[in-house]
Amino acid sequence: MDLYRITRGKRGFLGSTEVDVNNYWTEGKNSQQLRCNETVLYAEIDCCQELAAIAKTKEQLQEQYGRMDMFYLCLQAVKFYHADAALLRCAGVVIGNMVNEGCFSGNFESIEEENLFVDELVDELQDRTEAFSEVEENDNFMNWYKDNVLDLNYYHNYDGSKTDTPRLNGLGAAMSSDEYSKMAKEGGMYLLYLVTDTDGKDGKPEQISKKKLKQNKFLQYMHSSGTNVTRQSILANAKSGIIAQSGSEPAETLDRFKEEARADQEGVKGVGWLITLISMIVTAVVIIVNMVVSAVQARKAAEAQQYIDTLNMQAPTPEELQGASPEYADYQKEIESTINRIADTNASIANTWLWSGIGVLAAGFAGLTLVKMKIRNKFNKN
Repeated sequence: MDLYRITRGKRGFLGSTEVDVNNYWTEGKNSQQLRCNETVLYAEIDCCQELAAIAKTKEQLQEQYGRMDMFYLCLQAVKFYHADAALLRCAGVVIGNMVNEGCFSGNFESIEEENLFVDELVDELQDRTEAFSEVEENDNFMNWYKDNVLDLNYYHNYDGSKTDTPRLNGLGAAMSSDEYSKMAKEGGMYLLYLVTDTDGKDGKPEQISKKKLKQNKFLQYMHSSGTNVTRQSILANAKSGIIAQSGSEPAETLDRFKEEARADQEGVKGVGWLITLISMIVTAVVIIVNMVVSAVQARKAAEAQQYIDTLNMQAPTPEELQGASPEYADYQKEIESTINRIADTNASIANTWLWSGIGVLAAGFAGLTLVKMKIRNKFNKN
């Protein structure tokens, strides 16, 4: 392994802030202490960490470090200006312009040098935001920033309310990490079809489409669950989990899954690594739903009861979750149509022989027998 992979894989510091490279990192905040926008940003940073861990070139590694710097500055913007929507937006304009200025695409001699640069960027962010005079805006960045930072700048509570201060009730209040995001990451492979947005054309499109709808139901339930997680954060968690568990990006993992499905159909021994992994992750998805149901039930406030009852009725059952998980059968070709085509071909050949005379019929019969033996042997092998 190259030296840079050993010394510069997952990143232990962002600026002067220490990052836990072994566990899911949220700076010691638990699920109900995180604003929804913070949850998204920590999820994005975690995903960058996993991509950095599998980087094959220094350029790929530096790209992920640059993205981490950008998301970290967004976290600082929330930290400084969460109580002032106008200033929070101004901070986004500054960060977007920093993207245009190349602040997150530089090359550094060492990670220590980059961390010092990040601390300088944090100071610059405050100065430029509070003396706001930006003329240009990075439209692409600001569209993302609006959806993921400005529009999610609140705490989501179990009674359905959105507030500017957390209500520490129910499961998670005494923990020091984001348990919901950790479980979403562990169950990431469950959302393989959504993360890759596969159309299933080389498998069974209708079946895969139905599973994507059911996976979306899980996403929507979690987004509305009164926790800190959102659709955006769980999709980032899922991508991160797929990379951590498979050692490859989601699209590559799906390709490997398809290859295993074909090999499994052909009776090749030793396949099944990904399907075993997927069967394990369903447990994580069931656990996170049960965690939310338990936490919501802990809320006894009368004014929240209707919301609680509705949410609990919408919770996907373990059977629904299991039924929507990826499986080899989704990408295995049906062989019945092949058998039918062979039968039609044989019938056509037989009709031709009927008009060809006795001598040709005898030779044809021998050939037909050989064809049938080959077909029988082929399907016996499978």
